[in-house]
Amino acid sequence: MYTASGRSSITAYPTASVSERRYAISELVPLDLTELFRERLQRPYRPSGEMSVSRHLVGSLRHAMLDVAGAPTIPRPLTDSIVLNTGDLWHDWMYATIDRTGWPYMREVRLSPWLPDGWRGRADLIVWHPEYQAFVLGDIKTTKGDSMFWINKAGAKESHIWQVSAYWHALVKMGLPMLEGTFVYYFPKDGSSRGEVVLPAVKEIELIPVRQMKDEMVYRWDRMKEYVASLYEGRNPLLETDEFGLFDFLTDELEPVQERQQKLVRNSKMGVVDLKLVPSWDAQFCDFPDELCDCNTQTTTKIGHFKDGEYVPRKGYEDVEPVIQP
Repeated sequence: MYTASGRSSITAYPTASVSERRYAISELVPLDLTELFRERLQRPYRPSGEMSVSRHLVGSLRHAMLDVAGAPTIPRPLTDSIVLNTGDLWHDWMYATIDRTGWPYMREVRLSPWLPDGWRGRADLIVWHPEYQAFVLGDIKTTKGDSMFWINKAGAKESHIWQVSAYWHALVKMGLPMLEGTFVYYFPKDGSSRGEVVLPAVKEIELIPVRQMKDEMVYRWDRMKEYVASLYEGRNPLLETDEFGLFDFLTDELEPVQERQQKLVRNSKMGVVDLKLVPSWDAQFCDFPDELCDCNTQTTTKIGHFKDGEYVPRKGYEDVEPVIQP
C-alpha cells in the first residue's frame, strides 16, 4: 500500500519474542496427537444385531455369535488398528484412481435388502462391461506381501469366494444384468520377506451355488437367533438391564470352540509327509478373552505321517483317522 508521498505504509505488528527457554516435547505440542488418533482408530464396536457377510459367513460360528451379541473383546494395541485402517485408505485411493478414468462403475453398494434375513454386506466394485452389456463383480483385498505366494499358488481364499458369491447372488436378485465371471483383486501392502517380486493379482472365482449359499446363511442366522434368545432367557426386562457380565455369554446355545484341523507338512529330513493337527486359520484373529473362547491357545500336534503312500499313526493317536492325504 502506498501513501500520497509515494512511500509504502506497512502495518506494524508486535515484534515476536523468541524464548530461550527449552521446552519439553509434552509442552511443545499443543494437541495430544496420539490420543486424538487413538480415539478415531479405536472407536468402540457397536453390534448391529445382524451378521456380516465379510465377518461371519466363514470361520468360527462361536466367534460370530459372540461378536454379534457384543461380548467383551481383548484390548488391541494401536498398531493393530493402524494396520486395519491402512486397508480402508487403499480402498479410498483405488476408488479415486478409477474415478479419474470416467469408467462407469458402482462402489460400496449396500446389499442387505437382497441378502437372506439377518445378513448385511456391501460390494466393493460393480464394473460395467460394454462388450457384454452387463456388470462384473469384484472385491478388493489388501494383504501381506508374503501371502501373495500362496494366493498365486492356490487362488482366492475360501472366505473371499463365499463373500463374493453371496454378493453376486444378491445382485442377481436385485435385477442387475451380471456376468457370471467374478474376481478378487489382491493388493500387497508390503514386500516379501523372502525377497521375491510381489505384484497385485486378479483371481477369478467359481461361484458357490445359490442353494448351498442360502442354506449356510439361513443355518448360521437361525443358530444366531437361538443363541441371542438364550442370553435373555429368564431375564425380567422390567427389573434388569441389557448389560451382561463376562460369563453371562456362556450359554448352552453358544457354539463349541472350533476344533483343530488336519494339515500335511512335508518333512524332508525324515523323507515323510507329517500329518498334524493345527489351529483353524481364524484362531489367530480371535478377539475374545480365554474365558469366552480359548482357540488362540491351541497348539500344533503331530499325529502321524505318510511314507511311501502308507499312513503310520503316532503312538497315542491311533484312533484319529486321516481325512487328508498326500
